[in-house]
Amino acid sequence: MQTQSIDTSYGRIAYRMSAGTGPTLVLVHSNSSSGGIFVPQFSAFGERLRLIALDLPGHGESDDLADPSGYGLMNFAACVGEVLDRLDIDTPLVAGFSLGGHVALEMTRMRRLAGVAIVGSPPFAKDPARIGEAFPPDPVGALSFVGELDATQVAAFADGLSDGRGHEPPWRELVRRTDPAMRAALGASLFAPEAGDQRLLAETCPVPLAVINGANDRFIDLDYIDSLAYANLWSGRTHRIAGASHAPFHSRPDAFNALLGQLIDSVF
Repeated sequence: MQTQSIDTSYGRIAYRMSAGTGPTLVLVHSNSSSGGIFVPQFSAFGERLRLIALDLPGHGESDDLADPSGYGLMNFAACVGEVLDRLDIDTPLVAGFSLGGHVALEMTRMRRLAGVAIVGSPPFAKDPARIGEAFPPDPVGALSFVGELDATQVAAFADGLSDGRGHEPPWRELVRRTDPAMRAALGASLFAPEAGDQRLLAETCPVPLAVINGANDRFIDLDYIDSLAYANLWSGRTHRIAGASHAPFHSRPDAFNALLGQLIDSVF
């Protein structure tokens, strides 16, 4: 997974691209990580497909934003789109993990996609009073919106994101590297006037929408996710991967990749 970079209106953005020449699968990472977390997917699909995993602004090897008010779902989605345009890529399948899934849903407002997969990304209504429907209160999950983290918080957040595997890859280093201003700004951006209603975007998604979660994910309300009236739910149901928590693509890659492979076959 060699890292390259490209200059955009959001600064220098780092990305990884596989050697495959088939259709494009874009992988979008979580809050406080990077595109480097998708090693199991590059191993499974990188020779068949063109996989792209970038580092969002303020993450990994990409630049921080000079103006923290620019951090948010809409700008993250626009940044991914700008990278795809620069690479002359049209109509990809986009799979997003946690924050990345919300970015993927936002992208459905901006460009043609072959399909979308969301992982650990409950589509919340655009109403701060209803956020608890999607996200149960959790002290580790709340760190998503805390700027400066101490060493204990870094370890807890990284281990929570990675299903207890904070050193595979070095998630703690990724959390420490992330621009604290990004986390501090992210919460308010979810309900900004220009932001989409994630529940509405999921329920009206115009392309196949795969919903894949870990069966033991404590950060999201699985029953809420299962209850939504999806117009275009891939395979006709949501999926829970046994033995996995927030990051099934990482902790149970064989089971996750089997589902992702079926989605790939159905949209390309």
